[in-house]
Amino acid sequence: MAELTWSETRGLMTLPVEVTLQTLPQLLKSKAVLKHQVLEVDFSDVKLVDSAALALLLVWSGNTATALKVINMPAELHTLTVLYDLETVLGL
Repeated sequence: MAELTWSETRGLMTLPVEVTLQTLPQLLKSKAVLKHQVLEVDFSDVKLVDSAALALLLVWSGNTATALKVINMPAELHTLTVLYDLETVLGL
């Protein structure tokens, strides 16, 4: 299974191919992942996503004073963001 890739110098979190409720426990094997000061989240490699990714975005957006930059957000995740009226919360 792929893992999250963290670049502390850029504040960039790159997500793996699959970010779902089933893969989330493995992705969060280090709970420190939730405490990173994430400034950007890159979905470029993501092929399968569900609300678990939205939960990660909400946690990371709460850890920073600036707007979270989301790169290549999958359409289905954008749909969930709109459905839950979270565009302003996530700075989209």
